[in-house]
Amino acid sequence: MDNKTNMAVARPARPREFVKYIVGFVLSLALTLVAYEVVVDYQHGSLYSHDTRLLIIAALAITQLMVQLVFFLNVADEGKPRWNLMMLMFAGMVIFILVAGSLWIMHNLNYNMTQRKSTTQVNNYLSSQDGL
Repeated sequence: MDNKTNMAVARPARPREFVKYIVGFVLSLALTLVAYEVVVDYQHGSLYSHDTRLLIIAALAITQLMVQLVFFLNVADEGKPRWNLMMLMFAGMVIFILVAGSLWIMHNLNYNMTQRKSTTQVNNYLSSQDGL
């Protein structure tokens, strides 16, 4: 039996791959610093509105994701791009469900705890549950 068919063979990194990793690192660092500057600018009196800042940070996050996928995870270099697309779509769906579900739960908890009951009712209920 041939051992090379079952084992991954370590190969030295080519100069082109090294340059690709350096470019990816520099782009990731630049995107992170720009996002940091947008957040720090908010704390010192911003030129942008709140909604514009959120859009900028979301766009930077999506761009950062693409840089990570292309430069470090080598998604574009795969032989079967359809499987990669399906994998990314499934991961996006899971992330969407987690984020949307968490926001929905937090919104309902906030509504139920503040709008429908007074704080004294909530405090009385919580203190009566201490024996559980």
